[in-house]
Amino acid sequence: MMEKLYYVTSLCVSILLITSTGVVLSDVVYRDMEYGDLERNMCSWNVEIVRVDKSPMLLSANKQISDSLFTFVPNALNINYQVTHGLEDEKHPALGRYGVETFVAAYEDPNAEDIVWTFSIDGGNTWADGIYWNLDGFPGYPAIDYWGSDMRFFGTFVPAPEDNAGGSTYLFECTDPADPATYNLVYWNWTEYGWHDTKDVDIACDNSQNEWEWGITSLVTSTTYGQGYTDGPTISYADPEDPDRAYINWYYGYDGCNHTSVDIDSVTYKTYAVYDWYNESMWKLLVRVDDFSNWEWQGAAIYTVEGMGNLTCPSIAAHNDNLVILVETDENGSKDILCIYSRQGMNNNSLDTSLVVDSPDNECFPRVSFVENNTFICTFVKNRNLYKSISTDGGRHWSEPEQINDVKGTVVEEYKTSDLCEQATNAVWEDDRNGNIDIYLGELIPVPPQPPSLKIGGITGGPDITVTIKNTGDLAVENLTWNITVIGGTTGKIDVKTNGVIPELQAHHSTHIKTGQIIGFGPVEINITINASGIKTVTKRINGITIGVWTTVLDPNLIPVTGIVTNKRTSKPVVGAKIVAKPKTIPAPLLRWSWTGRIPFHNFYNRGVFILLLPPGTYNITAHKRWYKPETKPIVIEPGSSPIKINLSLEPRFVFKK
Repeated sequence: MMEKLYYVTSLCVSILLITSTGVVLSDVVYRDMEYGDLERNMCSWNVEIVRVDKSPMLLSANKQISDSLFTFVPNALNINYQVTHGLEDEKHPALGRYGVETFVAAYEDPNAEDIVWTFSIDGGNTWADGIYWNLDGFPGYPAIDYWGSDMRFFGTFVPAPEDNAGGSTYLFECTDPADPATYNLVYWNWTEYGWHDTKDVDIACDNSQNEWEWGITSLVTSTTYGQGYTDGPTISYADPEDPDRAYINWYYGYDGCNHTSVDIDSVTYKTYAVYDWYNESMWKLLVRVDDFSNWEWQGAAIYTVEGMGNLTCPSIAAHNDNLVILVETDENGSKDILCIYSRQGMNNNSLDTSLVVDSPDNECFPRVSFVENNTFICTFVKNRNLYKSISTDGGRHWSEPEQINDVKGTVVEEYKTSDLCEQATNAVWEDDRNGNIDIYLGELIPVPPQPPSLKIGGITGGPDITVTIKNTGDLAVENLTWNITVIGGTTGKIDVKTNGVIPELQAHHSTHIKTGQIIGFGPVEINITINASGIKTVTKRINGITIGVWTTVLDPNLIPVTGIVTNKRTSKPVVGAKIVAKPKTIPAPLLRWSWTGRIPFHNFYNRGVFILLLPPGTYNITAHKRWYKPETKPIVIEPGSSPIKINLSLEPRFVFKK
């Protein structure tokens, strides 16, 4: 059975779209590697996959904020795509990419004793000063992933044992890599429920759900909660109903995991978290499958994967049910890179195996990433060099490996020594060519053209509503359809609908769309929708106020509150009343503050209409007028709320009779 436990705490100290056009892969040599043709064919290379009939456990907590942000100056220089050049050892890099030129990177820095986050906006030639949070202990193993739109990245890392006993899950976020002011770090503290000593983490992101749902974090961690487990396979994800809440979710009975990797299929929304697991004197794999669009999906399951040799250090990538898992295997004595692949997800009957590389030497620490169509790229380390190999048929065949580092024998051989960015265009790795360990960046393939991506830009008012539409991709958009609706008004009679088709919007260009003239009085809700074939529909809602023939677009943080004040005995409008909005949910020193004012625009209709603009919160709205008894009503304004209507009735203190 699945358990749920809700945990609330106070804030404390402390954030691809794949194009269908081709990738240029020059000088790729493929080995026709059917199983019987291997030079060392004494091994079967078969794996056994078993779906386990178990239900996961579930727990939730509210997020907390890390606010001790420091600027760190590592004196990064542009030396052959050298990311860092500190005198000590910078290790375990993570990499994300947006567009052609922009990168986000993170790594362990012994000088800061923390995870340092940095960026480049010139294709990796130069890197900015890094920043870090002054966390307890020395965290490790950072991970970064691109959210899938705009310039938004998320990341995570393994907390130090000194930091809440290593039982927190951290989430880094930035919305503009070139602006550290947009960097944010939050965490969920599971220590109170017995979580401790997180061992490994990974993160996969997707923008298909709510704005606050980053995707999925996979963990190898331990707990004393319930039955308890040690180094068990665990995941964490955002609550689809609450932007401040996250869940931790696990299966009992799989103690002894060591490493993890996770990915989200951006077409099917399936999530795949893989772990290497020591069981019955062998290292096996666990593969957990969930649905990012429905965490209560009945098809969720965990599978065991067992080979003839040990299977360790897994890396996973998935797209449109094409699943690729790379692992180290020692079936032949030395370590080789084995590929487990499928065109039907974790369907037992569709899983097959191939070899990326096998030789008498050790090939270790694979990383794999989806590029486009059926193309995947992987990296691995051999003889202190970093190599890449490419599969254009979904993992069945792999190209002859090519060395990435330009100085031979300088790549550090350890877990998470390297990382791949989106579409595997670039890799970062640990390199000791300078006598200590620095982080280096290299190009694997040219950046594929980014698919069309629509964005709603500025919205301005006036006699009509004007909206800017942008195509932020590298390819043109054809037959773009759009729709703007403006509805509302004090009496609900404003209802303007405008739509159209834009035949073509060139890459990196913008255009404007407009409504017809809007006439009326009162708050309105403006809804915009744009879409084109093969592109994710983009919508936006914003509030405004129409007065006569002029509409003003409001600050998104202000919500219109409108209503009519009437005489309780006669039901006629009371003109000239005073409205007070007294907040109930702001800190005590501010409770004396109130929003007051005469009923605006009451002469327009002479009907006692009022409009207030208030930020989200809980308020008491009171109407006063001389010779009347005041009336108060409570309201709750949620962030992003539609205009709120509230009517107030005042009872006369005196009744005059003829």
